[in-house]
Amino acid sequence: MSEVITSESISDQNLINKELINSENGQSTSHGDLVAHTINSPKLLSTIADQWSDLARHTSSPNAFYEPAFFQAVTHHTTAQDNWRIVVVRDDKSKSLVGFFPFVQLKKFGILNQLSLWKSELSYLTTPLIRSGHEAQTLETLFSHIKKTQPRIDLVEFPLTVAEGRVHQELQTFLRNQLSTTFQFDHYSRAKLEFGCEYESYVKEAVGGHHLRGYKRQLRNLNKLGQVEFRLGTDPKSASCWSQWFLDLEAEGWKGREGTAMKQHPYKAAFFQNLLTSGMEQNRLEMIGLFLNGEPIALGCTLLSNTGGFTYKIAFDEQYKKYSPGILLQLHITERFLNDQGLQWLDSCAIPNHPMIDRLWQERKSIQHMLISTGSPIVNLMVSSLPLLRAMKRIVRKPKSQ
Repeated sequence: MSEVITSESISDQNLINKELINSENGQSTSHGDLVAHTINSPKLLSTIADQWSDLARHTSSPNAFYEPAFFQAVTHHTTAQDNWRIVVVRDDKSKSLVGFFPFVQLKKFGILNQLSLWKSELSYLTTPLIRSGHEAQTLETLFSHIKKTQPRIDLVEFPLTVAEGRVHQELQTFLRNQLSTTFQFDHYSRAKLEFGCEYESYVKEAVGGHHLRGYKRQLRNLNKLGQVEFRLGTDPKSASCWSQWFLDLEAEGWKGREGTAMKQHPYKAAFFQNLLTSGMEQNRLEMIGLFLNGEPIALGCTLLSNTGGFTYKIAFDEQYKKYSPGILLQLHITERFLNDQGLQWLDSCAIPNHPMIDRLWQERKSIQHMLISTGSPIVNLMVSSLPLLRAMKRIVRKPKSQ
């Protein structure tokens, strides 16, 4: 496991600023009381880990995938060589971090420089972290910084962001006021669960009383096979055990047959083990499992944020498929959240139209993928042409029978 260095180990705050500003090819921009810095390596983020964690606890649009526990674990173990251009925005008066935008620089159409909020196959959201109450000023500072960046940035991509809430609203307001040219690649909804309902009535309305009785019957039949219990894992000392259980269970299922299980890829397995340890140490992750005679037959991993959670991973033993262990675990998670959790919502992190969770969880979270021109007339024209090009592509691909 990689060591996480916190800012407590740095006695001089000016030293932190100097490291950020003077990082290789790093740049900074002042905008009112805010200062934006470009950082070219995730390793330098360890010097501001405490400020980063504080920002994550005070954002109006939480994103556990950009918090220290997850982000440091995945970037430490990833095999990709990303061209990092991480932008952090700080308040010069309070010395607090108010914005975190982990960009990577890409080439678009072979000629245009593009900054894209980082995502990987292991993460499911790219909404930037912005301190609550500072959304408008932080976004203004960000784009002011981007426009002064050399070499010139032509495009900014927000590939998997929440299309609701204060950050989204302020971004839309800023783009409208700036008359920015944008293109929306995609906009869809995924299941989420919100606090405020009684469990039994919620599930009955979602799946129907008949199916709920069927799931209860499956749980009773499972009890006939031995001792059945649900366990919660939050102790960092047990992280290694939980990670091994999950990696083994996932590899024995359909992901193992398709070659996509984390255990089959050493860097993914190492990432997951690191994530569980650091996540539990920072109280930002919990494991929950359905056990039969002391052996796990369904396991789930939830990333915790300041107001909600992300049901990140789930795996089940296919030997007990007729008892629906995955659904029984999901029902337990639902009941625990509605009756006992201090969270306001759970994000399923599921694909659109997921056959199980879309039926069980009735609320929806809007997700969008957007491309923004930084203002060059030629780039504006290219971005404006993308809807036409997409329409023509769909016409060409449309089956002749239609």
